[in-house]
Amino acid sequence: MLDPGAVKIGFWRYEGGGAFYGVPMSNFAGWLFSGAIGGIVLEIFTAFKKPLLPAPAQLISSTFFIIFFWSAIAFFSGMWVPVIIGIVVLLMLTAFYLRYHYAFDDMIVYVDVDNNAIGTAPKLAAHDGDTKRHRAFSIFLFNGKGELLLQQRALTKKTWPGVWSNSCCGHVMLHETTEAAAKRRLKYELGIKGVKLDVILGDFRYRAEKDGVVENEICPVLVGFTDGLPAPNPAEVNDVRWIGWNQFVKDVADPANGYSPWAREEVELLNADRRFNDLISNL
Repeated sequence: MLDPGAVKIGFWRYEGGGAFYGVPMSNFAGWLFSGAIGGIVLEIFTAFKKPLLPAPAQLISSTFFIIFFWSAIAFFSGMWVPVIIGIVVLLMLTAFYLRYHYAFDDMIVYVDVDNNAIGTAPKLAAHDGDTKRHRAFSIFLFNGKGELLLQQRALTKKTWPGVWSNSCCGHVMLHETTEAAAKRRLKYELGIKGVKLDVILGDFRYRAEKDGVVENEICPVLVGFTDGLPAPNPAEVNDVRWIGWNQFVKDVADPANGYSPWAREEVELLNADRRFNDLISNL
C-alpha cells in the first residue's frame, strides 16, 4: 500500500520498474523477511523478560495516520488495489484499538508480600471474589478547623458503592510513587490540588469483602491539609461532608454506622500514631 504511492510521487524509483505499480515483488519480500526477523527477536526477548504491562494499543495511532495518508495518495492516483488494502488495514487497526486500548490508571499493579510488582490487570475485571494483592493508597484530608473530609462513594462503583469512607482512595500505577498517585486521584475525584501529603502509615494493608467482591491491598495512608472546597466528580463521589476528628473516631468505631472497613482500621491506627497526633494538634 505504501510503496506504490511513494513511487508515484517520486520518493523513490526502482531500476526496471516492477510488476506492482512500479514496485518489484522482491521489495515486498525484503520487508516481509526483515519484519519477520524483528518479530522473532521481540518474541524471544519478551519470553525471557516478560513486561508487566501489555503493550498499549495507543502505539498504533501513528501507524493509523501513516496508512491513512498513503491510502489517500493511492486514491487520488487511481491505484485501487493499494486503496482497498489500506481500507482493510485501517478497519483492522480500528477494531484492534477498540478491543485492546486501556488507560494506564485503569491497570492495577499486583505485588508480592514485600510489595514487589509481579503483574498488572484491568482494575474492574481484577476485583472479584478472589482479588489478588495490589497497590493502593488512602487519604485523610483536613481543613484549618481540624475537620476531616469524608466522601460517599458513587453508587455505580463495583466496590463498596454508596458507602461513606475517608477523603479519597485509589490505586498506584506502575512506576508511579504513592504520593504522585494520591495527588493525581485527589484532583480527579475531588478537584483538589496543591496539597502537601505526608505518608503516616507506610505499610498499612488489609483484606475485606462485600457483596462477593474482595479488596486486597497494600495501602499506605497519607494525611494532608487544605481549605479548598471540593468539587466532587459524580462518576466517583456521590456526596461529601466535613466532620470533627474526635466525632469521627467515635462514629467509625460503631460498625452500625456503615463506614468502609479500611477506614475503620486506618482510624484506629492513626489515632494511636504519635506523628499523626502531632500534625493535627497544630490545627
